[in-house]
Amino acid sequence: EDKEDAKFYTLVRSSTPPGEPVVPVAQHLANGPVAEGKFWYRFKLLDQTRCAKNTRLQMVLTDKKMNRWTEIFNEQEWSVNSLPGYTEEERYNPLGIFSPIPAKVRYKWLLDNSWQIQGSIVHGPQCHSNLAVGSVQDQAWSVWEDPETSLYVNDADYRAAVDPMLSFYIDTDNVADALITRNEYMLRRREYIKARMKGERGAGLKSRVEEIWRGEDDDDVSIITVYRNETAAFQMDGNVAAGNYPKTMWVYDLPIFEHAYYVSALTYDPFASSDNWVWMREHFGLSRIESEMNLLRFIPIDKRKSTFLSWYPGPLSAERLRKEMPIFRPEDTVPTAIEYKTDNPMREFQDKMLAHLGERITSDDPINREGAKAPAEPVPAALRRIVDAARDAGPSWRRFKALMPEMSFLRIDREGKEPLVYTMHRDKWYDTKAFMATKLQHEEPSKGSVSILKGVQGLYPRFMFKIAEAEVDEFVNVLIAAESEEDMRKVFERWGIRRSSPELWDYLATMREYVRRRDPTRAGTFDVSRYVNY
Repeated sequence: EDKEDAKFYTLVRSSTPPGEPVVPVAQHLANGPVAEGKFWYRFKLLDQTRCAKNTRLQMVLTDKKMNRWTEIFNEQEWSVNSLPGYTEEERYNPLGIFSPIPAKVRYKWLLDNSWQIQGSIVHGPQCHSNLAVGSVQDQAWSVWEDPETSLYVNDADYRAAVDPMLSFYIDTDNVADALITRNEYMLRRREYIKARMKGERGAGLKSRVEEIWRGEDDDDVSIITVYRNETAAFQMDGNVAAGNYPKTMWVYDLPIFEHAYYVSALTYDPFASSDNWVWMREHFGLSRIESEMNLLRFIPIDKRKSTFLSWYPGPLSAERLRKEMPIFRPEDTVPTAIEYKTDNPMREFQDKMLAHLGERITSDDPINREGAKAPAEPVPAALRRIVDAARDAGPSWRRFKALMPEMSFLRIDREGKEPLVYTMHRDKWYDTKAFMATKLQHEEPSKGSVSILKGVQGLYPRFMFKIAEAEVDEFVNVLIAAESEEDMRKVFERWGIRRSSPELWDYLATMREYVRRRDPTRAGTFDVSRYVNY
């Protein structure tokens, strides 16, 4: 079927069986109970205006995909003797709900759909303001443990020992009970960290770079780049390690991945109390910490603690870690098998990891990657000067950088040719993500950066620039030289498309058309509700 005319369906619970019109069951949450009567899972045709934010997460069902799922679920013999219920405790415990399915089978299925599942976190309604999106850095890479070596899915005794420690339901409607349960949960989490460290020692894991999953098929997504700002997040198309080397990374295993998805996406309730949102944000932060500690086992023992503490500097972070997370520390007894030659093991590991992932991924980024050879083409070479200026920021740059849009589209018009399109992200640097309050995260303007990515790499543009190819160098020079709000206003007036501009809608249409030519099923109207007039 022509991609231009591709149809979209959503899987819903219906009170009517196949052969009758779909009647979706009204329910509060996706995995909540149905009040009464039978229901059937049905595919319902989506007949609505295509918006980029809604067409982003697509699961393309093909014979190849279905055959792969059949292969995964038939790798081992298993059966379900009784269906799980819908109690709150069950709904918040994916490791228990899906335990009849062998852990490795579940994990391989998750890996086969890694882009869509993490995308449900990144592009969901919870990734707005200072909810889940506020607990991660502005740019990050995600990778996964290999299912053939991952401790949790390969050691049944270890799995049985830690599963009771990993349930996480808290009734936030009962404040007193929530506080008690939260403390109990933290104690269980500490016990889990102890058990994990003991399990890693017992298994003799040497933390080789080969323990990072490379993917088995051309369609597998083994590394994902995510950008975020104060209002939204964006997940780039899979197998692209874009931007500069990130400050830290997510290294998922099965428990981290399932918990991150369940607490921040599937069970997220946009109509819940603020207490519920706070707990969701805090729990997602715990998933981040666990993934960071999982990353640290790949670097030398004598660098693990100092690296971990460098991600959470300052007296407030230190006090919180001391009081709440005394066991939340990197494994410090099992050495890595990776040989390091520099005093920057994190950077070395990232390079070794990219080399291990191989040619299936796109890992070169000449515009943004520190130490990369500058682009030969004049336009990306000019744009790299903006990235370099932000990285080598002086006082004047820092003063005006806060006035730049968090995410903006750049359309570079070329005579007789298709325009070049880039997306510019302003990446803030936060000392710590241990706190929900933005002020306590302590932004460091002098360490902030800019990423300029080819193509449309965002769903909620904050601003747009239209630049003639002949003026690219001038645009770059004026932007870099700006030292005041007045200087920035001149940049916006000359090259910017303000919200009040009559060109706004035509410009947005050209962005949609750019996407349509490259991936028709992803093309849709952009959400400009967060657009700033500048």
